Amino acid sequence: MIASLPLLAIVLAGGSAIPPAFLGARSLMRPDPYGLESESLGWRAISSAVRVGCVLARSIPEYVLAFLLLGFFGV
Repeated sequence: MIASLPLLAIVLAGGSAIPPAFLGARSLMRPDPYGLESESLGWRAISSAVRVGCVLARSIPEYVLAFLLLGFFGV
């Protein structure tokens, strides 16, 4: 039981990282990725928001996140 918790955490982390990876990809979020003519202003806003979120997540050091999560969840 205890040994399966880290595996579950890895699966959840990977599963939650895949959708933002596709939304932030420049090759998929360009105005016409598949040759279809469509308005992509909404997708451009979503893609920009995901990219800004990724930049902010990378700008915070891991130890600061660890202290925040430790204070939030406790020991």
